[in-house]
Amino acid sequence: MTKIGVMVGQMFSIGGVGIIAIEQVRNLNKLGFNAELILLKRIKYPIDQYTKDIPVRYISDEMNFFEKISFVIPFFSFFSLLYLTYSLYIQKYIKKEQYSVIVCHETYTCFVAMAIKRKVGIPYLAFVYDPISYILPKVYSKSLLAAFFPLLIPLGKKLDQKILRESSGAMVCSGLHEKTIHDFSPKTKIYRIYPGCYPLSKIAESGRNSIISLTKWDVGKNPKFIIDILSRIENKEIKWVIAGNWAHEELKKDFIRYAKEKGVLERLKIVGRVSEEEKMKLLSKARVLVHPIVEAFGMFALEAAGCGCPFIVPNGSGVTELFVNGKQGYFLPEGDLNSFVAKLNLLINNEEKAIRMGQEAYGVAKKYSWEKHAGRVKNALEDLFNHS
Repeated sequence: MTKIGVMVGQMFSIGGVGIIAIEQVRNLNKLGFNAELILLKRIKYPIDQYTKDIPVRYISDEMNFFEKISFVIPFFSFFSLLYLTYSLYIQKYIKKEQYSVIVCHETYTCFVAMAIKRKVGIPYLAFVYDPISYILPKVYSKSLLAAFFPLLIPLGKKLDQKILRESSGAMVCSGLHEKTIHDFSPKTKIYRIYPGCYPLSKIAESGRNSIISLTKWDVGKNPKFIIDILSRIENKEIKWVIAGNWAHEELKKDFIRYAKEKGVLERLKIVGRVSEEEKMKLLSKARVLVHPIVEAFGMFALEAAGCGCPFIVPNGSGVTELFVNGKQGYFLPEGDLNSFVAKLNLLINNEEKAIRMGQEAYGVAKKYSWEKHAGRVKNALEDLFNHS
């Protein structure tokens, strides 16, 4: 039986990447593969509620104390030393007979996948969300790192090229980066594979009296944009629910400080980490989901649609490829405060319209199951095996 290793670096919280990786393992196994989730480093985060029915392997549990030492590189919120150090030792723990192929999630995790290919001989497919050369200016343009962009961005492009050219193929969850990937590595085959969701069997058609934003909050998510919107919306009674883990406590404190400055803190409900059940309840009570930035996909928008909740997101986000602007949600220029305020006011003031758009979104979400997602991954794997 074909053994598939679905590899992720670490899970501080369950964001879009974690959801997709976990569901790939679960649904590939339903299709007859022998798939296993490989997490390079164990984090003190309760993911068992998400992974209790799938096999999970933590590489750090098998390492000695010195091998698993890692820390976040200063100024790089997304990059940990583990992606370099684990590349040095990974051949001690991953063996040729253990896996037929690695499906590698997250760009930096591909450094370890490259080491596995070189040292052990197991090929990998790179599931690319955002290339390094895209992340750098997107996330760090206002940081001290910006001064080093003339050096860092060309280096990022070289690393992107290396990751793609050594891979046996690239999977993407939308068309956002397809041209960039092709330009970096014209011979690399690209598979566009949309994520899935678990739509509710029945959606609420009343009682939707909140706004919600849900993600893994990091510096690149621009959470302060939410406060800027909230300070300008007409309805001063509606609550805005902020759900999801914060990468750094200081980021959360800064968000709260800014909300106080703008005089809107009492209109926010910051709930932090939520279970799957809690997430579905929050989405079922929300008039609309709002997300501040362009995402390679935008997992929580699809999940919102599966609960009958329309969404407002930046144009260009991958999830917008599945929906129609103005019919199931609104897709606006990223950072356009006036547009976000106007569309949000429209849905807050017109519950009937919001409910109707949510029903339309729900109809679309039902077409995107995790079984279909796994089937497309299966096709990519079979394509790889047939040409190897």
